[in-house]
Amino acid sequence: MYPSIGTELWIGWPALNSDGFLVSQVWSQATFSPLSPSNYVVRLEQALSVDCRMIVAQHYGLISPTIPEQSAVEWSPWANRLSIGGGGRPGHATDPASVADRWVRQLEEETGAICESRVDVGGGGGNGATAMTTGAAAGAGPGPSTLSSRRSALSKAAGQRVLPDFYMGSYESALRVAEKEMRPMMVVLVSEEHDDVADFKRMVLVDEDLVRVLRENDFVVWGGDVRDYEASQASQKLGATTYPFVAFVALQPRGGRNSSSSILTVLSRHQGPAVPRSPQLSASSNTSVVPTAASTLVNHLTNTLLPRVTPHLGRLRGAAAERALAARLIAEQNAAFQASADRDRERIEMAEIAIREREEEERRRKREEEERKLKEEEEFCRRESEKAERLLWWRYARRCLLAPEPSPSSTDGGKPVRIALRLPSGARVVRLFSPSTPITQLYIAAASNLIPQEHAPSDDPKEPPSTYRTIQSVAAVESKCWNFALATTYPRVVIPGDGKSKIGDIRGLRYGGVVAIEMQDDIPVSPPRSIRGGEDDSDGYETEED
Repeated sequence: MYPSIGTELWIGWPALNSDGFLVSQVWSQATFSPLSPSNYVVRLEQALSVDCRMIVAQHYGLISPTIPEQSAVEWSPWANRLSIGGGGRPGHATDPASVADRWVRQLEEETGAICESRVDVGGGGGNGATAMTTGAAAGAGPGPSTLSSRRSALSKAAGQRVLPDFYMGSYESALRVAEKEMRPMMVVLVSEEHDDVADFKRMVLVDEDLVRVLRENDFVVWGGDVRDYEASQASQKLGATTYPFVAFVALQPRGGRNSSSSILTVLSRHQGPAVPRSPQLSASSNTSVVPTAASTLVNHLTNTLLPRVTPHLGRLRGAAAERALAARLIAEQNAAFQASADRDRERIEMAEIAIREREEEERRRKREEEERKLKEEEEFCRRESEKAERLLWWRYARRCLLAPEPSPSSTDGGKPVRIALRLPSGARVVRLFSPSTPITQLYIAAASNLIPQEHAPSDDPKEPPSTYRTIQSVAAVESKCWNFALATTYPRVVIPGDGKSKIGDIRGLRYGGVVAIEMQDDIPVSPPRSIRGGEDDSDGYETEED
């Protein structure tokens, strides 16, 4: 099975000596390319079978090819691994950047010169430096050790010859760069099949004047060998018929000088020898016989091409600069507008955040106020319930637990002593107590005098309330039954209400005395507004009306 049209491949056939004996298997490179069909078809005559020759002949439009029949082609084992339509050669990378980098490195080796970008910064900078670095990283061309050492040594030598700064990439991408950046472009195509190519490389591409003109006028320089796919495609598009081949391309008005649009145009083509083929031609001043000589190209550039393209490119660059300035101003205005919008949005967001925070603070304050009011109500209700329960127990104790007052002449438990109870209102209640009477009876007597008068003794309950269900005797009385304390007046001694002591055991009461009732919760607790049923603004004083 043979490769398709457009595949670069290697073909082998038997090589015979003059005596007709087989000496070796010869391998030759050939490309199914439409660039120069007659030359390649002739080259393939000795290697192609009849079927494959007919395919090539039909592709190139040869109606009656006169090709003798030969034996079938012997293909190399790696031929089928080449990409269809690609321009790669066996053992080499086929991407455009790598192919261009490999060709430039080979050109440097053959001419002993270095591309300008390599000389200036040691391999960096320029439109090709980055691409050259990319191609080297891809593994194309000589190794970095030999090439770097040679470049370092040559760059230090006086009179270092330089090559134009070739663009590293495909032909189409070079055209796009020239169009986008509004720069003139020089295309260089060579073929190792032609004897004039070696002189062109050594004498034209390294010419100082040519390199200077290309550099000063910011040319995009692209080149390649037509054995590679990109260069072969460029050769076909530019209509090259022999090599070396040089073409100049630049933007020109579309349809005339007054046209507002531009298009890439091939301004001139130069192909053929770079040096005269005879001494007579060498002495002649006619540049048409040496169309690719350095002097011919320089004269053409300085006298014809640049005066033609520079004004138009200058106008294009000026218009592009104006558009760029306008775009930059618009971008700056948009950026300023966006920054202002961002600031406004930030202020709005901050204001919204502040409003939300105030609302949240107000809700929190209201929630805390409600919780506080609820706690106050609960506390008030609890204390009122405790007071009501305690008052019921006091009434129960007055009826069921308070011992009767002994007579003055009684001697049971000792001679009674007179004790005056000073109420919180300032009133005094005097009562007789036996010295052997427990202190609890003194507390019950004090509590009985604190019961409001609307509660008559005859209405006192006979059973304690549920909270005090376990306290039904004097001995069982607890401290929770009292919300006051008893104390002697002078010296002040607090009388414990635990029921363990007797009245006669208290110093200051053995022979009677005065006992003050000290309320422990004597600060009144105002009921919440919801319980009081609203606030009264009255200050407690009556005001005479007019």
